[in-house]
Amino acid sequence: MILASTKLPLLISLICLFVIACIVILIIETYKIKIVSYEIKQGKVSKQISDEKGLNIVFFSDIHIGKHLKKKQLDKRLKMLLDQNADLYVFGGDLIGKNINKYYSIDDVSKAFSIFKDKTCIAIYGNHEYKIEKGIDSKLKDDYFKAMNFEVLNNTSYLFKKDDLQLEIYGMNDYIYHEAKLPDKQYDLVICHEADIIDKMDNQIMLSGHTHGGQIKIPLIPLYYKPINGKKYFKGYYQTLNNQLIISNGLGFEFMKIRFNAPADIIKIKYIK
Repeated sequence: MILASTKLPLLISLICLFVIACIVILIIETYKIKIVSYEIKQGKVSKQISDEKGLNIVFFSDIHIGKHLKKKQLDKRLKMLLDQNADLYVFGGDLIGKNINKYYSIDDVSKAFSIFKDKTCIAIYGNHEYKIEKGIDSKLKDDYFKAMNFEVLNNTSYLFKKDDLQLEIYGMNDYIYHEAKLPDKQYDLVICHEADIIDKMDNQIMLSGHTHGGQIKIPLIPLYYKPINGKKYFKGYYQTLNNQLIISNGLGFEFMKIRFNAPADIIKIKYIK
């Protein structure tokens, strides 16, 4: 009995230390922002970054400003994006977050994104720009999105030029709530919020978001966030048939303010023609 009584406090202490360690890891994972680098050269995606001169692109997605991402956290993320000093910034959709109209005015969004006023920035809509949410209609969502002051591609293309390099980009509409038109030719880059549509394309390099990388992904257990049209491809780089796909984990949160084993990220791309 004496031996058992001495082991019990030790067991309780070990359990407490384990719980505290899990909480600390969870906090670190929730607030960590990872920078993931790729190089695209002659139509091939690689994680090996060369010393060659190229066009610097930053791709980011799924900010979901509102209840789960308030102003100080947004400012920190936008400053981190700006610090990458990209030639071109590309936003992959889902600016709108839970109760955005409670935590942000249109002017708040305009002021936050004004740091990109001297940069070239393009964007596409995500599903949350169309999804019906309590207390906010489609016009107000449009007003928030316009406040970013990014050029929006809506099943349209954009030609970016710098020095002797030019890049033709096709931006697709969200295809959960809206009509998305597949690219009619091969582009240098295709942007679409949801990744699973890549299987309907031919010889494209596409950037997507939407999945949050699973957001809470427990090791060894295949149970994590898989939204509609983001179930097959959800994280990182894929090569499928003759297409290539890069998916961002996003910078915000969906359904709760927790991330685990799926850190928020910024995608840096060196593009060499």
